Amino acid sequence: MKFMWICITVVNAPTTLLVMAVVPMSEVIDNPANSILTLAKAVSSNRPWLTYWLVIDAAIVLGAGVLTGMVGVLGLFERLSKDQILPPFLLIKNKWTGVFQYIILFFMVLCITLYSITGGNVTSLSGMFAVAFLCVMISYAAANIVLCVNRPRLSRQSARRVPLFMTTTVFGILVGALIGNAVINPSIFKTFAIYFVIVHSVLLAFMNRVWILRRILKITGGATTSMPYTQSISGKDTGKALDAEMLSDMVDTGNVTDVSASCGIKAPIDIIPLENVDSGSASRRAAAPVGDQEQVVETVEQEAAKQEIGPS
Repeated sequence: MKFMWICITVVNAPTTLLVMAVVPMSEVIDNPANSILTLAKAVSSNRPWLTYWLVIDAAIVLGAGVLTGMVGVLGLFERLSKDQILPPFLLIKNKWTGVFQYIILFFMVLCITLYSITGGNVTSLSGMFAVAFLCVMISYAAANIVLCVNRPRLSRQSARRVPLFMTTTVFGILVGALIGNAVINPSIFKTFAIYFVIVHSVLLAFMNRVWILRRILKITGGATTSMPYTQSISGKDTGKALDAEMLSDMVDTGNVTDVSASCGIKAPIDIIPLENVDSGSASRRAAAPVGDQEQVVETVEQEAAKQEIGPS
């Protein structure tokens, strides 16, 4: 962030001053979103090579901006999927390129819908970016305020700490800038609010999917009867039955420690994720964090033999 602010100070401030000095103010007021292009047109009117240079530079900058956004979205969605906030199918990679294809498709659809809603208006799109950037900066300031209030003695790697007064002042300035953008162009803020509510609702739904499914089953009177536990060890069905709530707990926590007694398992086990299972395996295999895996498998087989349960 420090280097970004340095670049903005060194590049943007002189460029703005140059635009105000060279381009008539009437043109700047009439074209607030294209002031740099107006300056380029005025300077390169008698120099064709400079026009081509500016076009190439603009294409490179645009491509770099899109690539930066794509890299950021890929990293964000990958982390959210690995943390089980988003569905795991987003982590499926393309077999030719090795990229997360569904994340790219989702980002493309999101960009297309945003472009369609704004009608391709560059001013509206830049306003959306400004609002999003201000919201991110406000979240940083709010997080710093929370740390200063709730964890005042939290150790810092840096010797210099930002005072609470300065953080609060920055937070107020950012909120004022956000309100100013909303007053200048309410339609931009309205569009941003709609997108924010939709995306936030989807994330909350995925984070609380187990609770939502339980409520749906309770309201609709769905399947609450017991069902056989088919995720067995070494291809053997334990023959025990688990109800829907216990299975949902197992899916939610990713382990079967709480239901091991019902399955005749005397040691806590964890279910290995599907990506770690060999393609030729007929069922999931389990690993024993406590004790030897072979001993756990043997214990389960002995319990199944005692109850005269054959393979599923």
